[in-house]
Amino acid sequence: MYETCLKLELIPIITHSGTINHPQNISFVSNFAMQLIPYGSDTMKDNPKAKPEFYDYFMLLDGYGSTSSWFRNGKIPEDKLLAIIDHHDVEDDKPKANYSDIRKTGAASSIFAEYLKDGLDTLFEKEELENIATGLFLGIMKDTDNLVKRVQPLDWAMHQYLYPLRKSSVVDDVINTKNSKEFMNLKYKALLETLYEDGTSFACVGWIPEELRGVVAEVADAMMEVENTHTAYSIGILPEIIDVSIRSDKSSYEFKRIEEKFPERKGGGGKFGAWRLVLPNQFTEESYIKPCDSNKDNLQELIYSEFKKRVCDK
Repeated sequence: MYETCLKLELIPIITHSGTINHPQNISFVSNFAMQLIPYGSDTMKDNPKAKPEFYDYFMLLDGYGSTSSWFRNGKIPEDKLLAIIDHHDVEDDKPKANYSDIRKTGAASSIFAEYLKDGLDTLFEKEELENIATGLFLGIMKDTDNLVKRVQPLDWAMHQYLYPLRKSSVVDDVINTKNSKEFMNLKYKALLETLYEDGTSFACVGWIPEELRGVVAEVADAMMEVENTHTAYSIGILPEIIDVSIRSDKSSYEFKRIEEKFPERKGGGGKFGAWRLVLPNQFTEESYIKPCDSNKDNLQELIYSEFKKRVCDK
């Protein structure tokens, strides 16, 4: 969509909340020299582009509003919302936009690839088309776990369409990105201490810096590979937030019920099978104490215990 907007002589800016912290995602952004504006971070608070008032119009891509703090807080008027293009399951009322394309696919990239195949490809030179195809190809592989999970017919078809157009060297570089030793130590320590209860698993990654937040989601994915596990909760404690990754293959799982159990939540959302919940670090009465080296372990256990208790309460 970014490249299409440029061809139409518009000035697009890609914004997102939080940070890019998974090694593969960092490699992806680096390979394509993407210019991103992260809003909500202290480092960007004085940048006018990190404020919704800077923009004339908005498009929600790979998300229909539930994961956008700007939209949740009413900072994106619906008359300025040009388009919503997404592949997540929509259970609640979705925002109204001039154009909406929300369908059940494994990857949002498959929807964009179909646009490309149906005529947008004629707008681009060979090099441009290869770069776009490579990015979309990687998006499909990432969201479907290399065409293993959540794959729909459109994902297969667009993978086949993009395959001869992609830059294989870039694909290999991103897919083969290595994790740091610290990342792997956190992951395997959390998995070794995982608690399994009647098909549900809980893991606490512990206190982590922002740049290693991606380990929380990886732990949740790994727990789902254990036999007889249908639901997994992985939590990581950061300086300002508690990051929770949730996975489930139960058709009856209701993420809304989990949200209701955490009214103090700062954000969340996802698709069937994978969700994220963001909680304030002042999660329990005791966690209002400023953490220091002497009480971090105790606070971690208090936060972890309270989280498990709320999830398991009927």
